Amino acid sequence: MKYLATVFLSFLIGFLLTACSGNASNTQVPVKMPDLLRNDSQGAVIVEIRPLNLDNPGKILTFAVKMDTHSVELDMDLRMLATLTTGDPQRMIQADQWEGSKGGHHVEGKLSFPTTYDDKSILDGATQVTVTIRNVDVPIRQFTWQLKK
Repeated sequence: MKYLATVFLSFLIGFLLTACSGNASNTQVPVKMPDLLRNDSQGAVIVEIRPLNLDNPGKILTFAVKMDTHSVELDMDLRMLATLTTGDPQRMIQADQWEGSKGGHHVEGKLSFPTTYDDKSILDGATQVTVTIRNVDVPIRQFTWQLKK
């Protein structure tokens, strides 16, 4: 009986170590830049957002978004709930793409905005960028980054 218990325990420990180790050699861990990470923990949902190409946006400005909760169903389309402004209220841009999961309690993906409005760059002369997300458990969440000159 002791022999079977020892074999079972050895098997279980080996299984757990294998499962926890994953495939780390093939996994690329994104570099996190804490000075760019913004979070909002209002209500029952924690939202983290980080710009991915703020220094060199091109035609699209993209943000990594992560939402976590234990009580709210996160089945919304962030493309419909997010806007971007640069300090000028006339330059409010609706998100044009949400590439991420929908539903559940842990959601992450990429939220993208065009960088032009009326054929003009929204970043010309801008000193900051603000992403506003509405109706994710609270009426409004805002995330702001200062732009380098």
